[in-house]
Amino acid sequence: MDDVDAAAAAVVGGTSMEREALVEVLVAAGIELVAPASDGVVVLLDPSDQDWEEINRIGSRRVLVTTHPLDADQVLAAVLRGADAVLEADAPPGMLPRAVRVVCAGGTDLSPLLVRLVADALRRHAQEDGPPLRLTKRERDILASINAGETVKQTAQTLGIAPKTVENLQSRLFRKLGVKNRAQAVALARSLGLMQG
Repeated sequence: MDDVDAAAAAVVGGTSMEREALVEVLVAAGIELVAPASDGVVVLLDPSDQDWEEINRIGSRRVLVTTHPLDADQVLAAVLRGADAVLEADAPPGMLPRAVRVVCAGGTDLSPLLVRLVADALRRHAQEDGPPLRLTKRERDILASINAGETVKQTAQTLGIAPKTVENLQSRLFRKLGVKNRAQAVALARSLGLMQG
């Protein structure tokens, strides 16, 4: 196998039987199985919020595999959460290894239909939204701290403010961004160009 075809991935989420099925497909295609790492690719099978948050902490690139069809908003949400490829579990067996290789090489792999769904969702959200979103300096500080993986207590120490103030600022930031958790806040802020990295 030459360097262009070399790829490695970890599989997270789903049931053990579902994971085993994906592992078999990957191994048969010559994909090396590894533990999740910041420089690797993780195949997320029907991930829980905890799975997403763990992978966000690690910083791995993501291939989302779902056992149910996604609508436009769900595909957009997956991309905003960091999915570099999105596949349904019943996709042809060769699609998963292809997606892993593309993502390993630094690319994104979305079918034309999924690209259309993302584009439609973005257009719809752009029409619903008012003026461009602007963050205060303190909100950007909170966002940077979340991105750095700091806890509320660590953020409070870094910024020299009370932990309760950090919690209040974080809640206000989540409302402003229309997100429910720290991972979504960072993903959306990056996609909107509100932060570096």
